[in-house]
Amino acid sequence: MPTTPQPIQLKHVLFLLLLAGIWGASFLFARVSAPEFGPVAFTSLRIGFAAIALLPILFMHNHWQVLRENIGLISLVSLLNSAIPFMLLAYTTLYLSAGITSVLNSFVPIFSGVIAHYYLKDHLSRKQSIGLLIGIIGVAILMSDKLALGNNTILPLCAAFLSSLSYAVSANVTKRKLNHVKPRLLAASSMFCAGVILIPFGILYWPAQLPGTTAWASVIAVALLSTAFAYLIFFWLIKEVGPTKTVSVTLIIPVFGIIWGALFLNESITASILVGTLVILFGAYLSLGLNWFVRQR
Repeated sequence: MPTTPQPIQLKHVLFLLLLAGIWGASFLFARVSAPEFGPVAFTSLRIGFAAIALLPILFMHNHWQVLRENIGLISLVSLLNSAIPFMLLAYTTLYLSAGITSVLNSFVPIFSGVIAHYYLKDHLSRKQSIGLLIGIIGVAILMSDKLALGNNTILPLCAAFLSSLSYAVSANVTKRKLNHVKPRLLAASSMFCAGVILIPFGILYWPAQLPGTTAWASVIAVALLSTAFAYLIFFWLIKEVGPTKTVSVTLIIPVFGIIWGALFLNESITASILVGTLVILFGAYLSLGLNWFVRQR
């Protein structure tokens, strides 16, 4: 496996778009399920079902040994990249729309870029820095007529920003300390460790009233599609192109989050959302250093 990030190529861009689409859907699923299950039980089920789906990977040759040798760091990554942010975002969706929650998640690459700058010495180019700044402007445009700050939104906002910081720290720790671990093993082992930690809390905070069929279908979908499958892609991309470019996918997620919210939850799409979407896409183009259309053979 390569130890240094590769120049971003067409295949990486396609997987980033796929990841953005299915992670954008995760906010839709959380918006449907979290109110019925509660943030803790919802997160426990999400991680638990994902861990079961990925469990066969742990039984592949030598994987248990690698997990045992790196159990401390993998447990830390499982908390920072799964348990903590999933729960914080589930809490956020109780008060904010799926589209807005996905927008707030766009701060991940900002935090990751700063951390990578000092921790990995993976300095951002001027083009990437400008791209991230443009991305922030796009996020602000998206939020302009959607987010009214009030007593009921301050804590959800803080939770969303903390989840972004948690994701950013995890991506950089993964690149720096766990680059020798195969991406599929990282996905499976992090879900397994997070499940072991969280499932007891899920039982403790199980809702008094049994959730409906739609809530169950949504939590299964977010577990299998937006968690198990998504994390296989996510850790592979970190290995391929590095943490900063990988987490820049969160600049594109709001586009899908808002689209899915409008299609399935009747969340409105305004002129500011359309303008903000275009600005975010341009910022993502710059921050990811997209020059594959010139370099591709």
